Amino acid sequence: MSALAHNNETQQSHTNAVTSISAVARVDYILRFSKHAVVVIDEDTMRYSSLGSQYLANLSNDFNAAYLTMSPRLDDLQVRCRIIEQLFGSVLFDPEQSVAVSLINLIKQHKQPVSIVVEHAHHLSFQLLHELTQLAEIAKKANLAIQVVMLAMTSVGQKLTEHAMLFDKKLSIVDAYSGQLIPLNDKRFNAGNQWQTLSQFKKYLIGMLGLSVIGALIVYQLYQVDTFNFSKLKPVAEPVHMPVVKQTSEQANLEDKTGSIPQETESRGSESAASALINTSIASAEEISNRLLGKEPLSQGTEQKVVEKASVLDIATALTVEQAIVEQTVKKAPLDEKIKAVEAIENNDALKVQSSTTLEPVPLNYYANKTGFVLQFAVIEQEKSKQAFIDSVSEIEVHQYQRNVTQGTVTVLTSKTFESRILAADWLANAPEIIKSRQPFIRSVKSINAEIDDYQRSQS
Repeated sequence: MSALAHNNETQQSHTNAVTSISAVARVDYILRFSKHAVVVIDEDTMRYSSLGSQYLANLSNDFNAAYLTMSPRLDDLQVRCRIIEQLFGSVLFDPEQSVAVSLINLIKQHKQPVSIVVEHAHHLSFQLLHELTQLAEIAKKANLAIQVVMLAMTSVGQKLTEHAMLFDKKLSIVDAYSGQLIPLNDKRFNAGNQWQTLSQFKKYLIGMLGLSVIGALIVYQLYQVDTFNFSKLKPVAEPVHMPVVKQTSEQANLEDKTGSIPQETESRGSESAASALINTSIASAEEISNRLLGKEPLSQGTEQKVVEKASVLDIATALTVEQAIVEQTVKKAPLDEKIKAVEAIENNDALKVQSSTTLEPVPLNYYANKTGFVLQFAVIEQEKSKQAFIDSVSEIEVHQYQRNVTQGTVTVLTSKTFESRILAADWLANAPEIIKSRQPFIRSVKSINAEIDDYQRSQS
């Protein structure tokens, strides 16, 4: 009731603004001169029903009239059958055919003016609305006396405005209360149908904006997850300092020939105070090598001897000693091997230890200041898996570095560097089957250095 009262107030204000005219007279004028199909709309079904009754009462006796009350339960076939049966009785026709085509053919045969009134036309499908509009248009062009009047609620205007090009200048809409003509673009037809009235470009624009907002939210969420994972990383353990010994006079002379090598200096108050009470002695190369390899701890007497720090040359000499069985006499490294060890340290190359057990290279950056390409063999998280893979391909030069992933830190194993992709592909073609089975792929050293820089920044 409140909606009806509001509609009456709107109609009264519209009537005060525009001079009222009889709706029946307006319909009769349109059918006589413009010959359009007429749609009479009103929210009050009693008002447009009474208008339909007045129209039929004023209709000439020469017209063959059909009055059809629509229902949502009626489909298009039933509506076509009812219209034709009311007008022409038992005639043969195809209900699948458009009502415009069927009626035009029948009217040409019977040569009688026809008037069709459809009540509650807002229940008509879009197809039937279009067929009845086509019927009036064809009759106008063929100079046939066919009148089409549809009585409906305002909601029928939403169906008409969805395809306004099909009904423009072919159909007239009349207000049942004021008798005024209503255009297809009237605001009352757009109520609750704003999305359909938007242009295709605006719909695409709104869709793109929505996708952009969703993408920004996803990126922000991933950034938050990565930040949280970095905060959970364990701090880097402090490096273990290896024991060093005092260099001999022979090694000092060698150091003068090959160039001075900087020594690491570390001051600890407690150790320096204690070293004054211990006798100064020199540890042998065998003892240093055993301690570095973890095979034999220094004896108590040896631990007392290790006081003064050895140079990098001493460590290199100890690492280059060929390890034998315990208690076997260790041969002293020749002078040329010592010189090679010193040059290897100055060139920042990884020192390799020859022993029965495969050891990891000294953690120097193999990829620094290099260009070209490598083959990536594997990405491994566990230390045991990494060592097992290195042992299985001991005849191949393997290098490694660490990189960050979402779950933490992993170790990446690669081949040596190649100057071009073609050389790397040629090497892979002749590689052992165990390498081919892992399906390695070619990567640039530049991308690897970028990952190493990212890892180092995360550790600082």
